[in-house]
Amino acid sequence: MNLLIKDRSSGKTTGLIYTSEATQYPIVTFNRISINYIKNMARDMGCLIPEPLCIEDFKSDSVRGRRLPDNVLLDEASVIIGDALKAYLGTNIVAATMTDSLREHYDRMKKAE
Repeated sequence: MNLLIKDRSSGKTTGLIYTSEATQYPIVTFNRISINYIKNMARDMGCLIPEPLCIEDFKSDSVRGRRLPDNVLLDEASVIIGDALKAYLGTNIVAATMTDSLREHYDRMKKAE
């Protein structure tokens, strides 16, 4: 998993929209309001992206029998991951660490030059 870590309102969702258009992977977000925001943003940017999904779509009976995408992009991953781990582990995650594997790869490439 690659991480796009930036401050609030600094282009994270914009970057995901461009990635979604290039890869045709849908964006998964934590609520339906965010879906509309992403769709409107993509339209304003002139980007053609797959229909964004809400994490609730994965948890509901409406997905039974429907093929879910093999790859997705997460918007506001900390909310989604926190909720998923709370459901899986039965406890709140207060803090976590994660390595940005893409950045790690680029750093190794730079050192090799």
